[in-house]
Amino acid sequence: LPVTSPTNELDNVIEGVHLNLVAKSDKPVTITVRGDTEAAFQSVKDFVDQYNELNTVISGLTKYDPDSNVSGPLLGNQDVLNIQNTLSSMLIDPVAGLPKSSNMIMALGISLDDKGALHLDESKLQSRIQQDFAQVADLFRNKGESTNSNVAFVGMTDETRVSVDGYPVDIQHPSTQGFY
Repeated sequence: LPVTSPTNELDNVIEGVHLNLVAKSDKPVTITVRGDTEAAFQSVKDFVDQYNELNTVISGLTKYDPDSNVSGPLLGNQDVLNIQNTLSSMLIDPVAGLPKSSNMIMALGISLDDKGALHLDESKLQSRIQQDFAQVADLFRNKGESTNSNVAFVGMTDETRVSVDGYPVDIQHPSTQGFY
């Protein structure tokens, strides 16, 4: 891959990677790109903390205190309860398309208690991030892959329906000209 640049800094060679070239080499250079394990750990920890903050707010707004006979302003509001239930379901449901060993957040050391709060086993999370960074990331990102090297996954939207079995694609005639 020949690359030309007026400076020693390259930003467009590898997507998301900034390269600073510090010396000339007559031999091929191998670049290894690894995930930022500390940032990944902190992001999952922040996710758990923020979810628990939301859960605490919802619980406060929907609680009833029998001693003082005071109820929260949203006690009995089905919309709030539906939001809370939907979020809980999203957390415990398997992520379609991922291997069974890593398709749930429980595999990362995250558990859900009977009050709806998340608990994080930090050592298990650290271990999983070190063991297989990509599988941890797959739980939190849009992911797709193709069994055909001529077809690439580009992206998905909220309208995309995930299928455990994938989607068979039968290309009978290659495109000759694209237009929009």
